[in-house]
Amino acid sequence: MGKAVTGRLNNGLPQVPPAKLSSELGAFQQSLPVYQMKDVITKAINDNRVLMISGETGSGKTTQVYCSLCLVTFLHLVL
Repeated sequence: MGKAVTGRLNNGLPQVPPAKLSSELGAFQQSLPVYQMKDVITKAINDNRVLMISGETGSGKTTQVYCSLCLVTFLHLVL
């Protein structure tokens, strides 16, 4: 019988390709104030049970914080 297929390469280690964004979307995303603070926000979320994030309308609070948390959670589970 053949070897069991696990869906992973490199001796069972998960392979995560680098994230690719369209240049227009990536440039817009990186221009948002919240995106520029993503490492600080992620650390604050990890260090505190409750965190309040405030910012101007359109600064990326709703979209970018959520995306960063999803990515950090995914990478934590995979790696």
